[in-house]
Amino acid sequence: MALEFALLAAGLVTVRLPHEPDTLNPLLSGMAVAQEVTRPVLSGLVAVDDRLRFRPDLAREVPTLLNGGARLRGGNLVVTYRLRSDVRWHDGAPFSARDVAFTWRFATDPRARVIDRTGYDRILRVETPSPDTARVVFRGVYAPYLKLFRPVLPAHILAGEEHPNAARFNRKPVGTGPYRVADWVAGDRVELRANPAYHGAKPRIDRLVLQVVPDDNASFVRFKAGDLDVYQSVAHGHLPEIRRLPGVFVTVTPDLLYEHIALNTARPPFDDLRVRQAVARAIDREALSGAAYGGLYPPAWGHLSPLSWAFAERRGSYRPAEARRLLDASGWRPGPDGIRVRDGRRLAFTLYITAGKKPRETSALLVRKQLQEVGFEMAVQAISGASLFSPDGPMKRSAFQAAMWAWDTDLDPDSTSLWHSRRMPPHGSNVSRYRNPRVDLLLEAAVATVDQARRARLYREIDGILARDVPDVPLLHWRLVSATRSRLEGWRPGPAGALWNCETWRLAAEND
Repeated sequence: MALEFALLAAGLVTVRLPHEPDTLNPLLSGMAVAQEVTRPVLSGLVAVDDRLRFRPDLAREVPTLLNGGARLRGGNLVVTYRLRSDVRWHDGAPFSARDVAFTWRFATDPRARVIDRTGYDRILRVETPSPDTARVVFRGVYAPYLKLFRPVLPAHILAGEEHPNAARFNRKPVGTGPYRVADWVAGDRVELRANPAYHGAKPRIDRLVLQVVPDDNASFVRFKAGDLDVYQSVAHGHLPEIRRLPGVFVTVTPDLLYEHIALNTARPPFDDLRVRQAVARAIDREALSGAAYGGLYPPAWGHLSPLSWAFAERRGSYRPAEARRLLDASGWRPGPDGIRVRDGRRLAFTLYITAGKKPRETSALLVRKQLQEVGFEMAVQAISGASLFSPDGPMKRSAFQAAMWAWDTDLDPDSTSLWHSRRMPPHGSNVSRYRNPRVDLLLEAAVATVDQARRARLYREIDGILARDVPDVPLLHWRLVSATRSRLEGWRPGPAGALWNCETWRLAAEND
């Protein structure tokens, strides 16, 4: 077996990470990169492919109402997962329904700084009638149930952990995926090694080195020099030269991410609705797309992804004159230098951005210019993504006024964690501190029905309210732009991430 695997798995592939993760326990992180890095390490009950279709992983099939895996019992949704019996954790321990039940307990453990408990807190109990059966009983109906248990955590390692936030597991997790974590060198790389005992297709690449290179220019130089095999999040300014490089393949695919500016509705000046509305109307999204992303990223006028079944086109426009009228009406008057003043205070704020991403820096400078034209004074402060989103960082502590980054939305349009008033940190990701009772009710109603058409109508109504209330300003829908060496076969990036199928990658040199 060892010899057979050695013949199959060979070589090294180096992948650029635009940010360093803050932890390798995805339940404790709000960073998209943490989810990406751990996807090949920690399997879930189900997974998603590049066409956003659910597929079984640790479960033998995807439970649905049609196949009887999900059903209503006494007004409660009951989902039964039939588990694979051939799965082992990286340390050799057998996987079982006990691990599914433990993942629920971990996700709802008040000691653990779980970023998003949404959905797990709707579970009444997880029944384990046999090692290969996990039955999840919800309190009422919870339509986006397939979002949960992605990933599943090992009970035999974490169940007795007194300090879940400081567990060794968070730096070197033990999973059931096609790759295991061999090393994490802070500020440099996360190295993954193939798991020969993986329950699915055996990995064809022995080592994946996920190289932390936040700076776009440094990534470009390293890719040209051959130090990177996969250059993720290519800056559009590098595309012309990269396309001319021999032996390089460039892909541009739609993504679930959308670039936005989060506004802290609990702090001045964005505790004023008209000021927030003025920001939304003063930003020229078409200009942002062209200047920062070469026109690759289309403008976003709403919060729903065009890839979502709930999406409906929402039109907006650049209206600086209306922005000025809104600021006039809220008492902000232009000062001698054009910056507006009210009660002796300038209309000034600081925008946080993640460091090293050139297009985002370009966007921030253009936004500053556009807002200055209507009377805002905006400073830009770049910090690392890990610092911005850490449990003690400005986003979680509400120690910010505005911040620009990309939300990683899910296949299901449920956005309870982002907008429900009970989901402010540390209980969720509502960093804007947004409160609207109507939105709360709509969010609750949308997950309490399995009628997808009704859910779509509810989410579109929510999107309209958010467009009016402006807890954030959607800017652009992302495109995943990547460059790879053409010798890397099987590369199929998509909305599910770049590493979703990494176990099927292979190097062309292996072909005979």
